[in-house]
Amino acid sequence: MDWIVERGVERIPDGVSFERATLVEPLNTCLKAVVQCDPQPEDFVVVLGQGPIGLMFTMLVKRRGARVAATDTIGERLRVAARCGAEFTWDPAPWMSPRRSSASLRGAARTW
Repeated sequence: MDWIVERGVERIPDGVSFERATLVEPLNTCLKAVVQCDPQPEDFVVVLGQGPIGLMFTMLVKRRGARVAATDTIGERLRVAARCGAEFTWDPAPWMSPRRSSASLRGAARTW
């Protein structure tokens, strides 16, 4: 959507709702990133965070044929991500306490 860069602000065309128009810029940005990364069907992609932007990434990567894993700390977002194509979902919250994180990092350091 080069017209966004070339001309900046655009009038919303007749027949396009304001709600749909608000998705043009974030979706365009996500699409550019996915095209640049070029995920392939044999790839496994992890999308960190399943807010509106993360969900766009999940759907776009899935459409490219790659397998998708999604993380978020909000259960409902993970359920939506699964409906949007994430093959795996994971809530990292149980592993995020400072005490557990430092212990996990010490353990990870031993495995490297």
